[in-house]
Amino acid sequence: MRYRNGRVLVVRPGLIGGPGDPSGRSTYWPLRFAEHRDPVLVPKVSEGEARVQIIDVRDLSAFILEAGLAGEHGYVNAVDEVHALGLVLKLAREAAAAVAASDGYPVLEQRMVDYEVSRMAADSVKPWTGPTSLPLLLPQEDGFAGFARRADARALSLGLHRRSLRQMFEDSVSAGAGLEVDSLRSGLTAAEERRILGG
Repeated sequence: MRYRNGRVLVVRPGLIGGPGDPSGRSTYWPLRFAEHRDPVLVPKVSEGEARVQIIDVRDLSAFILEAGLAGEHGYVNAVDEVHALGLVLKLAREAAAAVAASDGYPVLEQRMVDYEVSRMAADSVKPWTGPTSLPLLLPQEDGFAGFARRADARALSLGLHRRSLRQMFEDSVSAGAGLEVDSLRSGLTAAEERRILGG
């Protein structure tokens, strides 16, 4: 930054998601609800305990381009609003149902089975990302207490436009039509989910 007298735009996006997310973190839950398998294993967390903050890659790229062309500078958190994990799961479920209905397919009323996160280590289930994981569930260690709680005021003042999380999930389901969660880099495969449900 010293070579431009501080007039550099430094964008800090946090977690990036959207249709085709190569990590599978933002697409696992909507695609899981889009599969006609019942029930769905979901993490059981206390209200207010687990938070999620995802920025759609399309909104992020548009913001970087527009803010850069406008000559904006300094540090800015380009993030979405903070959502409780329980709400995120609800929106993913609703998005999958909406896409199924619009495509003329029957909507499966799946049951959600709460999974005690205290069992994760014993069941070899990881938080957050990667194979055999519960995507978007942050690790319980104290070091993650401030994660997914970044302020968004400056980005909004600079013109950040954010589509709804529900819309991002619907687009992810549409883009991933026919894609099974077993092919994603994050989450539980069908066999892993059956193993844990049967445990």
